[in-house]
This record gives sequence, C-alpha cells and structure tokens, in this order.
Amino acid sequence: MIGKLRISQALGSRDIATIRNKQFQDLMRIVLLGVSTGANVERALSLFIKRLEYQINANNRMKAKVGAAQTLTKLGMSLFFPLFSGISAVIISSSLGLFGKSSISTYRSFLIIALAYIPIILYLSSAFSHPERDFAANLHALLPPFLFAICIIVFTQVYLANAL
Repeated sequence: MIGKLRISQALGSRDIATIRNKQFQDLMRIVLLGVSTGANVERALSLFIKRLEYQINANNRMKAKVGAAQTLTKLGMSLFFPLFSGISAVIISSSLGLFGKSSISTYRSFLIIALAYIPIILYLSSAFSHPERDFAANLHALLPPFLFAICIIVFTQVYLANAL
C-alpha cells in the first residue's frame, strides 16, 4: 500500500477496503487525506492514537476480568461437571433398575443433556472472552476441554459402576 501510494501518489478507497484490519484502514485513510490534500493530519493522528490506546486498554481490562472466570468455567465444565454427571448417571441407572423401570432411556437422556450442556457453556465462555475470534476459532478452542470432559464422564461411569 505504501509503495503504491509513493509511486502513484494516489490510493483509492477500493484499495483501503481490501485491508482487513479496521485500525489500519483508519490510519491509511488519515495518511491518504494528508497525501492527497496536503492537509495537516497531526490532530487526526493524535486522536487516532488516543482512540487506539483506549480500545487496547479496554480490551486488556476486559480480558483481565474474564480470565479468572474463564479458568473456573473450563475447570468446572471439563472436570467437575462431567465427574458429577457420570456419578449421577450411574445412580440414575442403578436406582431405576432396582424399581424395574426402564432406566436405559432415562440414563441416555440424562447423558445427552449433560454432554450437550458442556460445549454450549464452553463456547459461550470462549466467545465472550475472545470476541475478536470468529465462530470456527471459538469452536476449535472448546474441543480439548470437551474431549477431556467426555473422557471424565466415561471413566467415572466405568469405574463407579464396577465399584457399586
């Protein structure tokens, strides 16, 4: 962009629109205004820097506040919730089996709901703590804790069912 601006002394709005970073687009608009009109853009650059610093500070404050909550959410959703869901599933299965009722459908329904709850909460946590990421990146971020949660549920059921 800078090379094109130096050579042609012109940079169109179409060229600026191809830039993906919004802050860089704004900076290039200010530079284009200064180069094309010869106007003093010192004030505009100063305001741009102040706005950028404010946005960075606001993002850092939000990440600091959300960081601890996200750690607790990941720990809860990948360890404690699956552990207690596995224990509850074994209790449901064994207690309904004692009464002669169909425990399989209740047991499976409970596990499906528990397994559906985990990725929803993990995704929401990831999306709120990293709003700059797109859907796929947030989805990718929840896969390791979700897979760990599945392992915890399975191991809890296997070992607890054998213990009971």
